[in-house]
Amino acid sequence: MVKASDMQPFEKGDVLVGATVLGHADDDHAGDGRIIQYDNKLNRKGELWIEETNHLIMGLKFESDGTLWAFEDHNTIKVSPAGELLEVQNFDNRMFSNVCFASDGTLILGEHAIEVELPEGIFKTTLIRMPDGRLGDGKAYRYSRDGQMLETYDTKITKSLGKFLAVTCAVLSPDETRLIYVTETGNLVMQYDLVNNQQLEDLLVLEGDDMMQNMVFWLAYTPDQRLLVCRGDHIQVIDDRTGELKERFELGPFGFAAIAASPDNRHVYGSSFLSGEVVKVDMDTGETVARADVGVQRSTAGIAEYPG
Repeated sequence: MVKASDMQPFEKGDVLVGATVLGHADDDHAGDGRIIQYDNKLNRKGELWIEETNHLIMGLKFESDGTLWAFEDHNTIKVSPAGELLEVQNFDNRMFSNVCFASDGTLILGEHAIEVELPEGIFKTTLIRMPDGRLGDGKAYRYSRDGQMLETYDTKITKSLGKFLAVTCAVLSPDETRLIYVTETGNLVMQYDLVNNQQLEDLLVLEGDDMMQNMVFWLAYTPDQRLLVCRGDHIQVIDDRTGELKERFELGPFGFAAIAASPDNRHVYGSSFLSGEVVKVDMDTGETVARADVGVQRSTAGIAEYPG
């Protein structure tokens, strides 16, 4: 792939979106790896092409030093605040898709996949396997910065449309004693006790006849520690102790699978996997105040705002 990157140094409020340009007839998740850069009004500023990748780029998240992290198959991508690719790291040849940065400097990585018998004729993508042939173990792991696995958390997962999906998005509770996480398209928000290394009671169980309205996709904390859960066409605030659902914010037609809470404590961004639309919602008014379109459907799998 020879494409010119024109990503600019990050400025406070810039929004970064994983938007691989799909283009393989025999693999609907494969294409040229790309991260698009927008300003805080969702005006396009530039893009970074990542030659080391060829599938969906997921789970974008900023570290406190301004480094952008993202994931693709067995690759962990790091981009500097200057908008330049720093490195592509590998953690034990596992398919990770999300990271939590602990205050002690360690990383908690959520494993995207678990080994299952995949139904024939459903999946139109090639799933990258570990050297032993398995998809993964579907757990969360604590790592050192240099890639040494320090601890394994035996996280349970729930049924999902993807069958093989596991810990697809996770956040640390404010006191860092719990990992709160979801299996994408499942109906649970789950939690794990990191201190005692044991599964806790589910934080949220969505029940009812409308399967789509019972799905969860993504989690994010606001700066004032409101936990947000993305539910496909809307976001809700969820009490991170009781699981009580509170305020609701509309995103648009069903398909939103990733969200990012703004450091301004007022706005939240959402990206639609199905349509490629990106929106900015004012949580004080509920109004959608900005929109953009990445130009590719079934591509956006991560979004983050640069805190400055």
